[in-house]
Amino acid sequence: MWRKEFSDVKLRKHQKLSKRTECTLFKEALLTKLTKEQKEELLMKRKAHFALQLLARQKYYKHRAKARSSPQHYSSLIIDNMNQAKITLPRYSLNSKTDSAYAGVHHHVTGALCHGFGLDFGFTWTDRFHPDSNVTLNCLLKVLHHVKEINNNALPPVFYSCEGIGIQED
Repeated sequence: MWRKEFSDVKLRKHQKLSKRTECTLFKEALLTKLTKEQKEELLMKRKAHFALQLLARQKYYKHRAKARSSPQHYSSLIIDNMNQAKITLPRYSLNSKTDSAYAGVHHHVTGALCHGFGLDFGFTWTDRFHPDSNVTLNCLLKVLHHVKEINNNALPPVFYSCEGIGIQED
């Protein structure tokens, strides 16, 4: 999509997406001085974390495949918020002291993918609304309403939902 629709936008080659907090914490902890036992315990916890992430991804992929193959029976939705620090406006390549003192307008972005119907959504809002479960539910309702509209005024009987589990969509 980036190359086709936004060919003029340059993407970083290194670490395009940020790391999850847990992964970063494990990596930072492993860089500290630890005893052999502490390091082994930390590595076991990290391995358990990775196993849990893998299970969550496998479950998500299974539900996504069901929704894609049989959208009249299943719907699969993933919804996640974007890191707010990346979308504060205005954004300058160089900041002066005056610019850094200026409090930019904070924008929030929530993305949603609805598998089976091939739908993707982007929702934005400012700090006027607190980024809590009400916003997420509002986004969910808009997605479900749209699915109902394009599916002969009906929702599939089985609905799977996943909220941001560190999955990179292709």
